[in-house]
Amino acid sequence: MTRWVDQPDWGDPIVKTLLDALSNTIYHDDDLLLVWVSADMKPGDFPSGNTARVRWNAMLRDAEPFGKLENLLREAEKLRPALTPSLAPALGQLAGVHWYTCANQYKYTPRLVGPGATQALINRCKLSENLERIVDYNFPVCTIRGRSGAGKSYSRHLIQQLAAQPGIQSQPIRVDIATSFKDGVNARRFAGWLAERLGMNSTFNVDENTHETSIADGLATTFLARFSDLPARNRWIFIDGLDRPGVTDDVQVFVGHLALAATSGELPGTRLFITGHRGDFHADVVDVLCDEEIDPIDRSHLVTFFNDIATHIGTALRDGEADQLADKVLARAPLTDLRRLGIAAGEVARERFMP
Repeated sequence: MTRWVDQPDWGDPIVKTLLDALSNTIYHDDDLLLVWVSADMKPGDFPSGNTARVRWNAMLRDAEPFGKLENLLREAEKLRPALTPSLAPALGQLAGVHWYTCANQYKYTPRLVGPGATQALINRCKLSENLERIVDYNFPVCTIRGRSGAGKSYSRHLIQQLAAQPGIQSQPIRVDIATSFKDGVNARRFAGWLAERLGMNSTFNVDENTHETSIADGLATTFLARFSDLPARNRWIFIDGLDRPGVTDDVQVFVGHLALAATSGELPGTRLFITGHRGDFHADVVDVLCDEEIDPIDRSHLVTFFNDIATHIGTALRDGEADQLADKVLARAPLTDLRRLGIAAGEVARERFMP
């Protein structure tokens, strides 16, 4: 059963519905903290904020990497049963969800992902083939390259979809440089953020006067020692945006250490997906590295997208119909805005194919 809470898409309209309902119903500090702790989140991690809406937004996003998002919503529902109708779209099965299902033979090449199959995944590269190698042949590291706007971040939709597949069921953890570190990031902050999301001690003491490479080396040693104490489970870590402004060299070095550790078995059960790394990995990493370079989406990819869906569900398109559907998408969203484009393509696909 596909539910938003299992594969949350923070661009989905469901998020606004949740924030409106939660912030207008549970807004006193004591009640917010009660829900947080009852959801099995640490009191010390309780997020701050000027308004209940800001706090709820942070609470939802912070609970998700720990697998506690459903806990949080259930505890809110217990405290205020009147929330049940507003939480139903996130916690329950979505209407029409079965019109498009990702059968096993398509698990690496889905065209629609997310709750209710609402988010289009427009394929134009070999990422799905690399993911197959990662899963079926235990490749530990995948790098995704491409110029700004090509859609490196967009690839997370496929990664999240695959991580939730039966038989894989990995904990997806996303480190988004653009949103998590808007003012830039060094290796110490980066290591602390990732450690916190993994449930590790996130305090790292470093000598800031030491050379950046030495800082990254020491952080990696401490990080890996703490990781070894974590309970065994599959973890897929998506590190997105290392080529963003404000990312210091020691972050690149630290991530390189993580890649080497994943290759050598020091991060058991872990797969790394990295965008924006400069590529100077250790030779042992290069030997088993899945490397993907993606190009920007153009109109032909939309045409292929609709032809693929028709084939997938066994529906015949009229001559030129896929082109017409592509034109409908482009009337709603530009090729340069992949989030809007994916939503628009999903809307057009449902309008055309959903019974």
